[in-house]
Amino acid sequence: MTLKVFQRIPVFVCLCYLIQLSSAQILILDNENILFAPIPRPAKENGLFDAEYTRLNIGPTGVGDFVTSIDYDPIDQKVYYVDQRLKVIARINANGSLPVEQVAKLSVTPYFLTVDSLRRRLYYTVSSENKIYYRELNNISVAQILQGVYFPSDATAIRIEVDGPASALVYSAIGYNFLVAYRAGSQPPQRRGLLSEGTSTFTVEQCVTSDGNPPARVYYITDAKELGYANTFQIWHRSLKIFSGTDLVQPTMAKYGSKLYFIDLVNNTTRRLYEYDTKNSSVEIYGAINITLNTGATNLITPRFIRIVNVNYTEPVSIEGCPMSISVQINSSSINSTQQVSWTEPTLNAWSNCATLEFLGPGTNGGNFSKGVYNISYEASDLNGNTDTCTFMVTVEEMPNDEPTTETSPSSTPSEPSDASTTDASPGSTPSASSGVFNPDSSTTSPQSRSSGGGNAPCSNENPPSGGGVKASCTFIHWICSIALLVTFFK
Repeated sequence: MTLKVFQRIPVFVCLCYLIQLSSAQILILDNENILFAPIPRPAKENGLFDAEYTRLNIGPTGVGDFVTSIDYDPIDQKVYYVDQRLKVIARINANGSLPVEQVAKLSVTPYFLTVDSLRRRLYYTVSSENKIYYRELNNISVAQILQGVYFPSDATAIRIEVDGPASALVYSAIGYNFLVAYRAGSQPPQRRGLLSEGTSTFTVEQCVTSDGNPPARVYYITDAKELGYANTFQIWHRSLKIFSGTDLVQPTMAKYGSKLYFIDLVNNTTRRLYEYDTKNSSVEIYGAINITLNTGATNLITPRFIRIVNVNYTEPVSIEGCPMSISVQINSSSINSTQQVSWTEPTLNAWSNCATLEFLGPGTNGGNFSKGVYNISYEASDLNGNTDTCTFMVTVEEMPNDEPTTETSPSSTPSEPSDASTTDASPGSTPSASSGVFNPDSSTTSPQSRSSGGGNAPCSNENPPSGGGVKASCTFIHWICSIALLVTFFK
């Protein structure tokens, strides 16, 4: 009997962890205190700021001016933060109950922190040093230096974020013109330069898989105000948008569904919150947001820092907007008897886990097609093993001699249909050359051939949207592990 009880303990701990990660949490810093709210996973990501917030009283009015980083541990349900005024790293219960507990009192000014809740570690940096420190959460009083971190000796104030499932860190620094992914599990530690230019801010989207080496997706804004994303430990990155109207981008960024959030500082006085939708390539800018507290009161706040954690997308991948079938006629005066054919690219639902969309062809969107019938297809997949396909027909016919000449799409330089190629589902994104990516070590990785997209459609076997597109979905049972754990525990 005793043996069975001890055998069930790891199962119970694992199950509790899965339950705690079933909802995301949002942390917002204003000029006074930290605001914390759980976000039950909605059908869509609308109303992110409609959650009910708890105000965490971490000090006197204005203390928010001295807080430079916040994070949350879902296991002990505590919020960790840096207080540069007191030169401390502190934590407070997420329900707002006091007291505030000092984790570390430093002789130098702390700058940034991140919590690895899987491995029970707190990583942090200080403004005047080029090191990354860590403390075990079960032995918080002992500070250790992370070995194998690479950056120039004059670099300081490192921004860090953890990718727990991959046992990796992503970091950048003032005076250090690279964004680096670091994994301490290998010997020597594995490092990969993701960008060869200055990085103002970034955030890590964890890609949860069943294998032991999952990649993560890193969204970033460069010093040149370019928004893009890359995969850790792989040598490709893609551009999404250039923000020509932004001012000084602050070192804070968050992602929720298809939307990215970051903050800029105008003329060193006015902060603005940006909401960029990767699906629609649209931007909303807020000078202030209105939130509701758990006391029933409402507050108009200007965010100084935003963080969204434990976002584990479990919605199966689905292609949205499968194009209708297309029928065109070849202009009798066309060169090489071909006709240009274009369609609107489909997109992906925002909730799938690091989903990719691949164009299987034949031909190319906007390319020239000769006479014939073509079955065009796209395939989507996510890192949970789900897939979805989209197929439609392109029919190219010769124009009858007794009808007037018309064109159904603009003409272009003729070309033969090409082999299958890859499309990026994020509107307006363009691949960047991998040759300019800095690699601090000598290891190489094959470029990734797929890219991400946005959207909101759930995975289903329903009829396709209006048009001729046909969809077929394959859904993986995401919670079978949890069911098995329950059966094992109560057996």
